[in-house]
Amino acid sequence: TNDGVRVRCLTAWRHPNIQFTQSLYITPHKISSNFTRLFNFFNSKFLRLILLTKNIIISKTSLGGAIVEITLVRAGISDAEIIWNMQKQAFAEMLEKYRDYDTSPAAEPLSKTQHRLSQPFTYFYFICADGVIVGAIRVVDKKDGSRKILSPLFILPEYRNRGFATSAIEEAEKIHGDNGWELDTVLQETATCRLYEKSGYKPTGEQKVVNPNLTLTFYKK
Repeated sequence: TNDGVRVRCLTAWRHPNIQFTQSLYITPHKISSNFTRLFNFFNSKFLRLILLTKNIIISKTSLGGAIVEITLVRAGISDAEIIWNMQKQAFAEMLEKYRDYDTSPAAEPLSKTQHRLSQPFTYFYFICADGVIVGAIRVVDKKDGSRKILSPLFILPEYRNRGFATSAIEEAEKIHGDNGWELDTVLQETATCRLYEKSGYKPTGEQKVVNPNLTLTFYKK
């Protein structure tokens, strides 16, 4: 509007961790000059506006000139089957390609997802774009000074190549800290390796051969 900016957290789909629809109305005289400049930048292609709530991280990001709202929503044990089915769909193509039945998330039983969600140090989030679930990200954060682990991170096939994975990494790091991380990924998946490298992750040089077609490579940040 002419005298302020209205930011709305939209809950287009039902989830037990989303219990409200909240509007924030901010007028220029109530915010600092730095924020005034930020909001004046609202129509810029590269705007990223972050709002924090108890369970929801909201990020405004650019996609082809349009502003897309990226959210991370904390999942609970009751969401295990949803995440498991999403995971199978997201990794099905790689499972077919590499035949890594002992390591692929697409081949894991539901009980493994349930076990992860029951761990006190596991933080599993749905990745949403404008209220639509597009993927998920899991963070292992024991909060004891040990390195945090990012595994798995996946975007459903129909939502890939839109920057959602990068945004999810950035928002996870805003919650859990931007250093002291580790992860592994498939060496042969060069686009995925570039994604992590552009997000600041450095290869450790450690690699693990899973089968003749697939090698895991390890990263730290």
